[in-house]
Amino acid sequence: MQQKYYITNDGISHNEMLGSQTFNYFALYAISKKTGHEVAISTAPHLHQGLLPQCFDLPFSLFPQDAPYEIYNSSLCHVPVIEKELFNLNPNKNYIINARMDFSYVYWGKLLEELKSIFKIKQIFLEEAKNIIQNINKPLACFNFRRGVYSFYMDNYMGYYKKALELIPSDAVILVMSDDFEWVNNSPDLLNLLEGREIIKANYKDYVQLSLITMSDYNVICPSSFPLLGHVLSKPSQTAIFPNFYNTSLYHLTSGFQKVVDEVFPNFVQIKNWENYI
Repeated sequence: MQQKYYITNDGISHNEMLGSQTFNYFALYAISKKTGHEVAISTAPHLHQGLLPQCFDLPFSLFPQDAPYEIYNSSLCHVPVIEKELFNLNPNKNYIINARMDFSYVYWGKLLEELKSIFKIKQIFLEEAKNIIQNINKPLACFNFRRGVYSFYMDNYMGYYKKALELIPSDAVILVMSDDFEWVNNSPDLLNLLEGREIIKANYKDYVQLSLITMSDYNVICPSSFPLLGHVLSKPSQTAIFPNFYNTSLYHLTSGFQKVVDEVFPNFVQIKNWENYI
């Protein structure tokens, strides 16, 4: 039997969660198609390495702890440029990539359909999501409020969500998703925004929230990797809505995310002139 050689990524920041980690592994998968390596899940103790195998049925094994390896330190992964040296790794060595691949879309951007067949959400979470919405015979719209690391500017988005709401059928059920349900339950801005609409506060595990996003007809995305991941894995008919950040006060914080949407997702509905929308 031919020996397998592996690549993994230990350079992901310790506080990066499911969305960001998955996009890093998207890049590993794209690189492995060029190098012939097998993608492996990192066992580095500083990482939340259990997130991916807990959420997905993956064809990847854990990185073999007793195997010799080389560390590859990246210099280009913080810029949207293909690092060609990653495609020339020795196929007869194991590698640990020491890089947080912030612009990993340059590797996986043309593999969207293939990624859906590799990163399959576990059936137990899909079934739980189906049970939540099984009696709903109306359009479903996910509104994502990822506040954990974005609360310092998320409150400025209400104009965007209001404009997005106008693009969604009036009978649609709004699935409110957030990593801060204390805010969801107490925000007067959110209450005013969704007044008169049928809503479900989707306070479930991340894996179930992700499943619900993939099943929704509309995905109202904030600049966070989690709802974007949901769209990548979603049904083909999903309409994705995104705030266009050009000429806004938040562009300096969101330019990277804007670039991903512009270059990989040309079919997104981008909402302009939302910053002061009342």
